[in-house]
Amino acid sequence: MLFALRLNPSRQVRPFLRPLFSQFFQCKPKDSSRLSATKHDSPTSVGSLGCVNQNFQQTRSFVTSSVRWFRLFCEELENRRLVKLTGPDVLPFLQGLVTNDVRRLENEPSLYCMVLNSQGRVLYDILLYKVEGDEPGVLLECNSDVSAELISTLQKYKLRKKLKLSDVGDKLRVVSIFNKDSDLLSSDLPPLNFNDETKVFFHGLDPRIKTFAYRVVAPSSVNVVEVVNDCEKVKGVYDGIRYKIGLSEGTVDLPPGHCLPLESNLVFLNGVTFDKGCYVGQELTARTHHTGVIRKRLMPLVLSSDTAGIKTDATVENSSGKACGKVRNVVGRHGLALLRLEEVVGKPDLIIKDGDNLIAEAKTVIPDWWNVESDAILAKITAKKQST
Repeated sequence: MLFALRLNPSRQVRPFLRPLFSQFFQCKPKDSSRLSATKHDSPTSVGSLGCVNQNFQQTRSFVTSSVRWFRLFCEELENRRLVKLTGPDVLPFLQGLVTNDVRRLENEPSLYCMVLNSQGRVLYDILLYKVEGDEPGVLLECNSDVSAELISTLQKYKLRKKLKLSDVGDKLRVVSIFNKDSDLLSSDLPPLNFNDETKVFFHGLDPRIKTFAYRVVAPSSVNVVEVVNDCEKVKGVYDGIRYKIGLSEGTVDLPPGHCLPLESNLVFLNGVTFDKGCYVGQELTARTHHTGVIRKRLMPLVLSSDTAGIKTDATVENSSGKACGKVRNVVGRHGLALLRLEEVVGKPDLIIKDGDNLIAEAKTVIPDWWNVESDAILAKITAKKQST
């Protein structure tokens, strides 16, 4: 059987494939590890493979008798709901409420952002999708348990703005299409292969981590697996993959009114713009960013075994017995915790306790998608770790 082969640009071409690529690109075997791929943000764009020595380009996706490097999984996110905003004042209205610069939607299909309270704490984490056609506007994706509250909050700030809000959660569903192997997170996702793209309302790369997943919005009557080729439907997998890479989402991971956006990795997730002007909660967020002092962050937990009964806010201690954070949630062997960086970076062995009782042993790591150099505390800790 013939399969489409996709290269991982962050890794060398494996030895057993070098003769194949050398012949295909007419390069010497020693040059086969120098194939490079050009990254594209568009989910439908096709990159190119290049032979560095000969500046020879071919199409990135080609057919040969080999294995598939990617396997895509599709899961409907039943705990996410959509609110639609239409009208001429939609973008100016959102610009004063959310952390990101919504003017980017003029050139980008989706954005990640948060709505904060006046104290600068997170109320809702939302994804914005640009709506085009006869009734242009914006779709807001939020957790289903706060959708009514979000609409009420938006209505409070609406005043005389010319816009219309409507809950479309019964008409549209949110689906994530992702690569189950998080070890390939550094690679571009392959383009989605639709057999009927007109049945899908929206599709695009997840704006938080573009190598993690696609976000798809489709009518509730449409089975996305039947519309997207080479995609396997799963249930209950998405949250475990999120926790494995350290990605927060929803009210369990981000309790409304109780967490700070920068501790929740909003900068690393492309969810905030610091030169856009004022929005609710902006003062504390901007001041914290410019001082560069973020001592705690949401980090992934890897448990030594599946452990039931780990409660939210269970205490996390490091190997020295010092309390260094609190658990947010756990699924299987993976979870999220708000951890004090200086107590866990370089000291990955952790224990989770309920009072004086040991519940589980765990480890933590710095996710690959964090920009360590841009954070003063992280850069200081990692530099100190490397020097010892």
